[in-house]
Amino acid sequence: MERQDDMGSHSHSFTEVVVVTSGKGVHSAGEHEWLIASGDAFVINRTIAHAYKNTQGLELINILFDEKRLRIPVRELSGLPGYIALFTLEPAWRNRHEFRSRLRLGVKDLIRSEEIIDSMESELGGRMPGYKVAATALLTQLITHLSRCYSRMEESSSVGLLKIGSAISHIAENYHKPVDLEKLARLAGMPVRSFQRTFKDAMGTSPIDYLLKIRISRAAELLRSGHFSATDAAYEVGFNDSNYFSRQFTRIVGMPPGKYRNRNAA
Repeated sequence: MERQDDMGSHSHSFTEVVVVTSGKGVHSAGEHEWLIASGDAFVINRTIAHAYKNTQGLELINILFDEKRLRIPVRELSGLPGYIALFTLEPAWRNRHEFRSRLRLGVKDLIRSEEIIDSMESELGGRMPGYKVAATALLTQLITHLSRCYSRMEESSSVGLLKIGSAISHIAENYHKPVDLEKLARLAGMPVRSFQRTFKDAMGTSPIDYLLKIRISRAAELLRSGHFSATDAAYEVGFNDSNYFSRQFTRIVGMPPGKYRNRNAA
């Protein structure tokens, strides 16, 4: 948007990444509002109503996408604490942190972001053979770049989110190993009980249930490959009891792992 005028409250059925390239204004979401200026970057989750007002030379870039329909490597991105912080924690706790936890891009990082976005726009506009693959790869590159930028943030509220992001990323990277709540709490820089409450507040589930869902998701991938039996898949993702695995898989997926494999194996 070469000129972002005042805009009333609206929402989208997509995830939206906003990068402010020039000027300033006020961004509001619900009953809360914050000043934004050149270099600010933030994520607006789907269905969240937001608006702009008191804009002064405000220029920004909106990237709207549906991660469920694109082959974005969310598993690999979840290993980046900055990704968890920027795309999950900061939007959820924006009001609590009064928007101080948003990403602020320096000149070089802002220029790099614009370069990636220009290339993405060129691919989508040119529609050359393979443009969908190229555009999705560039979107992934942009998400990775912004996540790395967030990891370098030094504001106290951002550092706090990064610590929690580190714990969540640790689960994503080590789901096949025994979970240690005390270690996760240390990574987050808080007592175990506080970490459990904070984790549930941020992710909508407990650390143990989050780990369980990741393990079941990975096991389903192995079963779909056709190269793993239900028992082998269970041990591969960290279950020590195949019967317990079968019960949990059935509860979450809706059918026993053997039946799931027979229906979905490649």
